[in-house]
Amino acid sequence: MGNIDSKGNDYDEYGQVHSVQVQADGRRAVNLSSGHRGNYWRMPFLFLVFLIPVLLFVGMFYFRSHQPVLLAPKHESVHTDTPYFSWQEIEGSVGYNLQITNAEDNDFKNTAEYKIAKNTLTYSPQDLREGSYIWRVRATMPAGNYTDWSSANTFTLNIQNYAINDSSAPTVTKEDATIITKEDVNPVVTPRQNSVDATPPLVAPDQFDYNSEDYHVFTQDFEQTNLGLYTDSEAYDDFTKDGHNASWVYSAGDKPTIESIDGNQLLKKSFKQGSCCYDDHGFNVQMDLDKSYDELYLSYRLRVDEEFGPAKGGKMFGLCGGDCNVGGTKPTGYDGWSARNMWRSEGDIVQYVYHPGQPSIYGEDLSYGDNFRLSSNWQTIEHRVKINTPGQYDGVIEAWVDGRLALRRTDLQFRKTNKFAIDQLKINSFWGGNDQSWAPTRDESFYFDDIILSTKRIGI
Repeated sequence: MGNIDSKGNDYDEYGQVHSVQVQADGRRAVNLSSGHRGNYWRMPFLFLVFLIPVLLFVGMFYFRSHQPVLLAPKHESVHTDTPYFSWQEIEGSVGYNLQITNAEDNDFKNTAEYKIAKNTLTYSPQDLREGSYIWRVRATMPAGNYTDWSSANTFTLNIQNYAINDSSAPTVTKEDATIITKEDVNPVVTPRQNSVDATPPLVAPDQFDYNSEDYHVFTQDFEQTNLGLYTDSEAYDDFTKDGHNASWVYSAGDKPTIESIDGNQLLKKSFKQGSCCYDDHGFNVQMDLDKSYDELYLSYRLRVDEEFGPAKGGKMFGLCGGDCNVGGTKPTGYDGWSARNMWRSEGDIVQYVYHPGQPSIYGEDLSYGDNFRLSSNWQTIEHRVKINTPGQYDGVIEAWVDGRLALRRTDLQFRKTNKFAIDQLKINSFWGGNDQSWAPTRDESFYFDDIILSTKRIGI
């Protein structure tokens, strides 16, 4: 109690007024509500003033304790002038920063920094020269926060000793990025020198033996198929043999045909101008393999018309497993995956991969680079898929066009379970996409031949 005035109000030591009631026994009861009612609003405000710094501190600690894990290159020598960098995703990130510097600059003082403007997990610089490097990555989080920098990995860029059949040569992949360099420092990244020739000579692998039971899995060259219209029943027969089973055949629009050109029988699929897409003119064979494989090579030959107009692109052949996710069904790691070829708007070839780490609901393009496009001359496309250890990022896709290495990824995750592996061959031929913007701008035809599956490099 403080001092009581003539009206029975009690003033405390801070000058706040309390009303005082006199009870029947003469004792006074103080009503604390009347004098302090106007000050109670300050309580939530004071609570927020205390809470916000705590949350900011906790948030900064959380972000900075979750740095990216680097995948590749990792303490190795790479043999291309466009080395490919990859790392694991940080949940909730909105972008990444990649730093590369020479191997002696352990403090990253003389560095080039690449700001990856979109939330991607890969980047391939176009401007490195031979030498030894270290690199690291951090994630950009909402509200301008960053994680800590990752631990650094080392690599050596050795372009002059590059051989096209060298299995350590990484992919050439393009991603949108902005290069940030310090104004007062000359970055280590300089225009590349001694770059590999764009058309190195073919290095042929060992002679492939079609009769080998050790590695030969399947061949279809259409030499035993009747010329003329290629019916669904013939497709079922051609892809149901040697323990494999055609579980689905579909054709729409102009039906595929078997034709003989220069004494060689092949599969031809034509597409009308303005037709699109799978439902309107597609051809599809799904062949269930005789068993699940952990590693498999697929090779096939193809060509297009001389006046080929690629429009926006379309689908071709590939391997898959589990539910063989396509059509905007992003894999969870527990359902399935797929890795088909596509061509894009310039006729450039990509590996179109559905995997749990893809950036959107649709598959991710793994580029074959600017030097690999569809042609009116016969081409042989071969790609290798090695399934990952469940939950690990050690899956592999490699690809060759006419024997020249076009793609190498060694850090993919196709699955998080061992319930599926490489289970199916997908024979796709259609434009799209799923709307009219993908339609061919003229009548077009694709020609396919010599489809081969093997557990070793084919190289034919």
